[in-house]
Amino acid sequence: MASEWAAQVIGINYYPEYTTLKPLTAAAEDAEKIAQQLELYGYRPFRAQCLPRTLNPKGESKIDRQGAVKVQELREAIANLFNPPDPNPTPETALFFFSGHGWCKTVAGKEEVFLATSDVLPDAEIYGIPLSWLGEQLQISQAKRVVVWLDCCYSGELLKFIPTDKDYCLITATRSYETGVEIPHAQGLMTQALLAGLNPENDADGIVNSHKLADFIISRMPNTVQRPLIANSPRAILLTTKFSQKSFQDKCPYRSLSYFKETKEDAEVFYGRSALTGQLIQQVRDKHRLIAVLGASGSGKSSMLRAGLLYQLKLGQEIPGSDRWTYITPFTPKESPVNSLQEAFALSLTDIHTSQITPLNPPLERGETGKSNSLPFTSDALSLSKGGGLGRGDFVHIIGERLKALNTPVILIIDQFEECFTMCDDSQRQEFFDCLRELIDCTDNLYIFIGMRSDFRGRWREYPKFAGRINKPYINIEHLSREEIEEAITKPADWVGLGIEGRLKQQLINDVEDYPGSLPLLQYTLTELWRESRNQGDDVLSLKTYEDLGGVEGTLQKRADAVYESLSPTEKTVARRIFLELTQMGETTDVRRRVRLRELVNSHHSLELLQQVSDKLADKDARLIIKTDEQDSQDVILDVVHEALIRHWQMLREWKEEYKVGIAIERQIEAEAQEWEKNEKKPGFLRKDDRLAVAEAYLTRFGDWQMLNGVAQEYIEKSQQLRNRLEREEKESIKIEAQRKQRNQFVTIFATLSLGLAGLAGYQWWNAQKNAKVAQQQGVIALAQTSEASLLSNKHLEAAVAAVQSGRQLLGRPPQNANLEQTANQQAVVALKRAIYNTQEINRLEGHSDIVRGVAFSPDGKTIASASLDKSVKLWNTATDNLENLIAYSCTRLRPYLQSNPNVSDKHLCDGIDTKSN
Repeated sequence: MASEWAAQVIGINYYPEYTTLKPLTAAAEDAEKIAQQLELYGYRPFRAQCLPRTLNPKGESKIDRQGAVKVQELREAIANLFNPPDPNPTPETALFFFSGHGWCKTVAGKEEVFLATSDVLPDAEIYGIPLSWLGEQLQISQAKRVVVWLDCCYSGELLKFIPTDKDYCLITATRSYETGVEIPHAQGLMTQALLAGLNPENDADGIVNSHKLADFIISRMPNTVQRPLIANSPRAILLTTKFSQKSFQDKCPYRSLSYFKETKEDAEVFYGRSALTGQLIQQVRDKHRLIAVLGASGSGKSSMLRAGLLYQLKLGQEIPGSDRWTYITPFTPKESPVNSLQEAFALSLTDIHTSQITPLNPPLERGETGKSNSLPFTSDALSLSKGGGLGRGDFVHIIGERLKALNTPVILIIDQFEECFTMCDDSQRQEFFDCLRELIDCTDNLYIFIGMRSDFRGRWREYPKFAGRINKPYINIEHLSREEIEEAITKPADWVGLGIEGRLKQQLINDVEDYPGSLPLLQYTLTELWRESRNQGDDVLSLKTYEDLGGVEGTLQKRADAVYESLSPTEKTVARRIFLELTQMGETTDVRRRVRLRELVNSHHSLELLQQVSDKLADKDARLIIKTDEQDSQDVILDVVHEALIRHWQMLREWKEEYKVGIAIERQIEAEAQEWEKNEKKPGFLRKDDRLAVAEAYLTRFGDWQMLNGVAQEYIEKSQQLRNRLEREEKESIKIEAQRKQRNQFVTIFATLSLGLAGLAGYQWWNAQKNAKVAQQQGVIALAQTSEASLLSNKHLEAAVAAVQSGRQLLGRPPQNANLEQTANQQAVVALKRAIYNTQEINRLEGHSDIVRGVAFSPDGKTIASASLDKSVKLWNTATDNLENLIAYSCTRLRPYLQSNPNVSDKHLCDGIDTKSN
């Protein structure tokens, strides 16, 4: 059967006086405009015939506005449209439009409605074409789809003759007992609505089918004096589109590295996956609720789910009525998959707003990252999450109830499902899987399709409850066969009238056949071939141009290299950084990673420079990255156009290899910097010792790559400043000690000269006292230095023990000798402070004999109150400004350690120390 779409359009103004019918003024013009609409916007090209007919200079059939139409002429036109005689093919879609007089007459005792022609003779009971005969023609027609629109009186009678074995669209201007209204020289009321409803420019999707047309007419004519009647088959009939075949001329039929979307513009040139698309549609027919589509990167999963499955379901051709189903906007999990799911529902179900739903895992703050930059939900939802709100059970209940109330199947597509494993943490992943499983359990009309890279399939074993709900066997997308590759190459070209050399077609098939995951490269190469053919003024893609471009593998690399080399030296550094930031390095395979443009700003790269370079990389002639505006934000999200670029661009692969060590350190530093910023930039979160040395080694090796973001740069600078300050304090302490020794030597010499004759006994007594003080002083200093050494070795508790021992020796001296040991005193205080403030566990307070059930700070922050099951409440002083308080504070922390560690020799070090901090 031919795939012809045919239309017969009738518009009769001329009714002679003998017919007793009044001539009409707008019927012929109405028919003419219907024919023009079908020719301009027909979903498939309509071959329209007109009556009364005249021919224009091109030989095309046009309406003769003053012409007559005879009964026999109209009868033959209707019969040839719906039931053409052999060997003429029956059209797939047959459309009949009539605008003229209709009347109801009794013939042989039976009431009948007729389509009146120009030659009717009431006296001879010749009234025109009976609707019962038209109904018979519809029933016996071999056409797959029949369309009849009648703009005349009593036309509702047609709905008595609805065909039973084909798709149909019957629309009448009036009810069966009702006359129509003609306003002289104005369009008929029904034709006005019909023309407006057929115009695809008025439709959001750019496609009008019989169901949409019916809805439009009903909404357009709610209170008119004549009431239209409409009968539609469950399966919609496609009528018009703004993406007609003519509109594709001179447009590229290939999609470069982008996936094919669920629009007619993309679906019409999407080929090679019809069998798999049929399998997916069958999954819906079989009422499988959770379906996994697995394939290698570059196998075409995203395109098949959108331009294949989703487009076909929305058309309503494969499953009758599916054009009226509910479709949730396809989404990818990103860093907060539950929030992404909520946002998709909020966008698609207009009566559910994001402010009603609290994110189950509140999105990360701007600048905060897990494994990569977070893309938060909406500001309304975020504010709710901070103040408390709905949990997962509430969310599932709200969405579940809303979906059940729809009374239609609901299709949800989650693409790039591997992001659940590469871009979010375990708790977010588990909550997302639980949410999907619970949504399936609480509804019977939700169908979820998951698109995921096949190399992540094994990860589902970690989540058996979720994996057990997925329908088996999985839908596996294998590499295209030679026939499918040829279809993907030639069919889009045929659609737009583009020629392809036979030698080129065979070479492309040979190059792609044994190259899994090469579909993006094939599409990219074909796009570049089309671009070059247009530049050269050719209508045929040639093998020579293909070879000049470098073949399937070389085309992408050549284009990426050309874009990079067109940049200035400064821009090249920025471009290299952008591509590396958009890459998530894996153990076996590298994947894409999204980042915010503003978060790349640092001391080297201003926002203006980043915008300038990213615009060049995203330009329509480059198309290496994608820029999208972030919702509820002034920021822009960057993403690589396809993972094929990560895998196949040699320059990027070399950068990744050279920066392989640095990228892990960079992202660790940035994560720590974000934690530091989140905690009010407290010194305790800064890098020290070996970790700071690692950061400085990174800067020495990769500093000129300018990769660190602004927060990370400040983080390293503050860490270095802290280190330098501590070193200066240590040097100052040593200098003070040296000065003290010089003073002691001077005092010793002077005393010796003055009291040399005081006697041997006095000298011996003085010398003994001096030696004891020096020994005590040296012991204090030695213990303080031991504390410093332990601290530098990350032995924090050992450092605290040594510092307390140093302080206790000083506290045990008589007060009158205090100024002789000023240096030792200072050393001990410094050691204690460093031991306290540099120890990682700076918040442990001990003293209760049972479990502590509550802790609170005083309003001035100087006192901590703790309540315990030992029936006591203790107050802890946060100030440790003098030596006694420092020792007491340290002993509070050290007592459990002294008693439990067998290697500590002085287990009674803290005996007798009053814990002044409680």
